[in-house]
Amino acid sequence: MTRLRLARLADGDWSTLLARLIRYGLVGILGTILHMGTLVLLVEVFTVAVVPASVTGFLLALAVSFLLNRHWVFGVRQRPLRAAFRYTVVSLTGLGLNVAIMTLVVHWLQWWYVWGMGLVIVVVTTVNFTLNQCWSFARQG
Repeated sequence: MTRLRLARLADGDWSTLLARLIRYGLVGILGTILHMGTLVLLVEVFTVAVVPASVTGFLLALAVSFLLNRHWVFGVRQRPLRAAFRYTVVSLTGLGLNVAIMTLVVHWLQWWYVWGMGLVIVVVTTVNFTLNQCWSFARQG
């Protein structure tokens, strides 16, 4: 990656990029808690089937994460529908990468699934942050 691309990714300020990465990670942790909490609540308290409960948790986490990333992490206010569409595409791309990496690591390479999840966290977080920074929440103009 050239310096120009790295500077664009950082918006010219490495401390801003680091702060965004930290906030992005905190939003990701919150999204994970929301997803898991919704799943457990719906399954254990309301006896909803596991898959619909997980989908509901995913959608709730997606919505909350989008809003926090848009306003708190990236500070973008314009074109919310366009950003929401792009954020969803990035999130689904991350899900696809998750499935592909876990399939490769667990079924083909026969690694322990926890190592696979560690690889997923590193790869998907990096890809999603970069795509969101450069596309979903890119500054206009």
